Amino acid sequence: MAQLNITFPRHFALLSPDEIFEALDQVLLSNMTEDKRLERKPVGIHAKELGTYFSMWANTVPDGGIIVVGMENDGRFSGCHRVGPEHINAIDKAASEFCPDAKFIAKRVDVQSLDGGSSFVMAFRIFYRQDKVVRTVSHEAFIRRGDQKHKLTEEEIRELEIDRRQLDLEKEPVSQLAFPQDFDNELVRTFVQGVARLHQTTQQYSDMEVLQQRRLGTIKQGLFIPNTACALVFALRGRHREIRRAL
Repeated sequence: MAQLNITFPRHFALLSPDEIFEALDQVLLSNMTEDKRLERKPVGIHAKELGTYFSMWANTVPDGGIIVVGMENDGRFSGCHRVGPEHINAIDKAASEFCPDAKFIAKRVDVQSLDGGSSFVMAFRIFYRQDKVVRTVSHEAFIRRGDQKHKLTEEEIRELEIDRRQLDLEKEPVSQLAFPQDFDNELVRTFVQGVARLHQTTQQYSDMEVLQQRRLGTIKQGLFIPNTACALVFALRGRHREIRRAL
């Protein structure tokens, strides 16, 4: 495979993760430092921990990044020849077992190890997923911030899921408002009666049941929890500040 003509270190900062991965060899690796495109890990890393880095790159805009297994923190090559096939297989399967939503390609790169012998590192190119927040099997999600891995809070995950249209904002619950006291009950009644006329229903349903049927909220333990769409349409005018806080 043709190698990129790169002058180090000035031009390295301009390379994309795809260009780095295509040109990856010992010379290039020796000139790399961990940054917004690259994470290096010793071969002894546990596959479960490695899964968190697959999540990290899959959630990091704009291009994801690369993991190189078999490099020490100081940039030296420990290589992967020192471990047995079971551990190598575990590293190979880390994404599928611990972060199955991550999309990636992988390859092995020949290097000379610290002891002077022939070895290899395992390189993974993880692609950014703009369609969803990628979680591990432990239901955690991570992102790259600067040169470090950051665990996302549930609130941060929710915001990203809305940005990536995994969640329908209009169907998000608005627990800040109480039904029926924070709602225009006359408007709700008019809506419920209109639904009954339109569908010519003979069975009597409560207002809460009709709103739930029309996907405007859910009934839990006898209480109706409105969603954003319901609140925007039926909430009393003075309660719209709570809606904005919920968004």
